[in-house]
Amino acid sequence: MKNPGKTNVLEISKGLQKIRDLENLNIRLVKTNGSVEESLSELKKKDEIEIAEPNYARNPLLIPNDTYFGFQWGPHNTGQTLEIGNPLVQYTGSADADIDAPEAWDGESVLNSEVTVAVIDTGARLTHEDLSANIWANPEEIADNGLDDDSNGYIDDMRGWDFNDNDNNPNDAQFLVGSDDISGHGTFISGIIGGASGNGRGISGISSKNKIKVMPLRFDLYLSSELEAIDYAKNNGAKVINASFGSLYFSQLEKDAIDSFPGLFVAAAGNEGVDNDSTPQYPCSLSSSNIICVASSDQNDNLSSFSNYGASSVDIAAPGENIASIYNDADNSYVYGDGTSFASPFIASSAAMLWSKNPSYSVSEVKNKLISTGDNMKSCVEAGRISSGKRLNLKNLLDDSHILISSSVCTPAYRFYNPRNGDRLITTSESEKTKVLNMSDWKYEGIMFYANPSNEAGLIPTYRFYNPRNGDRLITTSESEKTKVLNMSDWKYEGIMFYANP
Repeated sequence: MKNPGKTNVLEISKGLQKIRDLENLNIRLVKTNGSVEESLSELKKKDEIEIAEPNYARNPLLIPNDTYFGFQWGPHNTGQTLEIGNPLVQYTGSADADIDAPEAWDGESVLNSEVTVAVIDTGARLTHEDLSANIWANPEEIADNGLDDDSNGYIDDMRGWDFNDNDNNPNDAQFLVGSDDISGHGTFISGIIGGASGNGRGISGISSKNKIKVMPLRFDLYLSSELEAIDYAKNNGAKVINASFGSLYFSQLEKDAIDSFPGLFVAAAGNEGVDNDSTPQYPCSLSSSNIICVASSDQNDNLSSFSNYGASSVDIAAPGENIASIYNDADNSYVYGDGTSFASPFIASSAAMLWSKNPSYSVSEVKNKLISTGDNMKSCVEAGRISSGKRLNLKNLLDDSHILISSSVCTPAYRFYNPRNGDRLITTSESEKTKVLNMSDWKYEGIMFYANPSNEAGLIPTYRFYNPRNGDRLITTSESEKTKVLNMSDWKYEGIMFYANP
């Protein structure tokens, strides 16, 4: 409930119980013992209440896999074959379809700043041998003295907070969603971000100098505790929030909270294999300028089959399939996992790496650099499904001399329709597009597909012809049809338009 105004009166008159005031967000969380619908209806009638929303559920965006230790192809892909599952299935990658982490580590300095990434999730295994050293420690709090030393509203919050149990222990414990225990989700994500590097065991996080600290914020997969967690991250120094969860429900309160966060909010795109442009996934699809939405790529630089996408709403891809990280058990185990849940922490930790090297960068500079310095996806089909057409490259991101390339190797093919004569025009020429846009006869129908402007192995040329007698145009990839039309006097050959994947 935003702008609560005369909340004490409302609580008495409508039986509402205050849970917590998020003063920096101007939000009060309340509980009703009656009907949620009736309480919302009454609250929305009050002039002093700006927004009243139910406590929407949020779902973790993961696809579980069997527990086998393996290679971390995301940071460094040599084309290695992974054996995963029971029975074992082999997955072979393509060399360099990765984020070039070892190449980036060459330039990482021990003098770089420490940066905190808040992980709003199921908590983190605080004692895991490969994570404990990189768990955030509250510098303003004195441990176990029963006091709120930093006056942030939380007592003895040395290592984050548990908004599920409302205590200072955000350890990744049993977490039931229906009959399923999803505990370990936050631990896995925390390992990708802050796994200890150079300790001679397990996996490595994204910083070779252990400059990224994980702030675990355990929440109950509902909007109210998500808002509390965002508020905590905002007030306790986090530069990045990782949000590997989502749902179909839009929340203005969620958007306002994210808008108020002074850092980068990294959201997973979702795992239904659907187009977020037509079926929005929140918070990924929110229009907030500090959100970056992440799809999952596989070992061969394709979008994962399960990954959501969106030519407008999804910003970039990162490794999210057959990812190795830490497991939530007392034996310090390691496992594989799939999901856009595990792609977003690659982006979150890479943003932290850039801030570690360049603390003065603005949020927009970090977001733009993440997107513009990525590697182009494997094919134009893949590139056309996300707005940048790119997959994260950490080396390029941290390389000050890297030349930013804003365009993909794929070029858009624009389609026009002429209602007067039923003709259609397809062009990849920007100048021709501009010319036709200024002609009253033609109606612009948008981008039809993405095409390769130059020849590469496996591609075939697309030939274009024009008939000046009736204004028709013909496009063909058939060599025999090209030869036939070349011998027809009515048609004028206009050359190769682009190269296509047969």
